[in-house]
Amino acid sequence: MLASRALEVARGYDKIAPEVPHVLHMPTHIFVRLGIWPDTIDWNLRSAAAAEKQSAGGVISLHYIHALDYLMYAHLQQGQDKLARDVLHKVNAVEHYQDSFASAYGIAAAQARYPLERGQWADAANLQIRTHTSFPWDKYPWFESITYLARDLGAARHGDTAAAQKAIEMLDRFMRIRSVPDKTIGQST
Repeated sequence: MLASRALEVARGYDKIAPEVPHVLHMPTHIFVRLGIWPDTIDWNLRSAAAAEKQSAGGVISLHYIHALDYLMYAHLQQGQDKLARDVLHKVNAVEHYQDSFASAYGIAAAQARYPLERGQWADAANLQIRTHTSFPWDKYPWFESITYLARDLGAARHGDTAAAQKAIEMLDRFMRIRSVPDKTIGQST
C-alpha cells in the first residue's frame, strides 16, 4: 500500500508551514487510508484552527469546512458519535462559507455523513436541502446531489419507496449536468 510509504513524510509535513490550513490537513489523507484516527483528529483540529485565523474575504475559509468534514469522519470511525455531532454543530454554526466548490462539498458531505455513517435512515431521508441558505448552491449543483443521494439511501433503507423515487428523480436531474463550469475549477478565492 502506497499510503504506508508516505507516513513518515506525512508526519513531518507540518514543519513546512505550521500555520497553513491546507498543509495541516493534507497528511490526514494518508492517516485516513491507514486508519490512524487520533492523528486524523489532531491534524484536522489544527487545520480548522489555522483556517479560523485566516481571512477569506470576510467569510469562513473553505479549509475550515474541509477539515471539519474529515474530523467528523474520524470521530464516526471510532464510534465517537457525540464528538461527531459536536463537529456537525460547528459546521452548521457558520452561515457564510467561502464561495468555492470545496465549501459546497464539505457542507453537503458533513450533513450526509452524520446520519449515513450511523445508520440513521429516517434522519438521512429527511435531510434538509441547502442547509446554508446564503451559500450559492446554484453554482454547485453536483455537490447538492450528495444530499439527494443521502436522502435516497435513507428513504430506501427506511422503507419509504415514494421518497426514494423522488430523490432518484432529483439525482437523475443532476446527472444531466454534464460538466463543471470552467470558472469554478480550481477556484479557491
